[in-house]
Amino acid sequence: MSQSKLARALGVRPLTVARWEWGMHRLPALLPLALEALEPSRRRLIRFRFGYS
Repeated sequence: MSQSKLARALGVRPLTVARWEWGMHRLPALLPLALEALEPSRRRLIRFRFGYS
């Protein structure tokens, strides 16, 4: 999933997603819960990308 698609799914700007990836911004506490709401295949990809297990 691209940063822009993930941003759209989460209701944030693409730059916010990029800053999470770069470690410039802390991940929101509720991000894991938001990721659970996404499709399972996408959720696995995003968990890998952001280091969630």
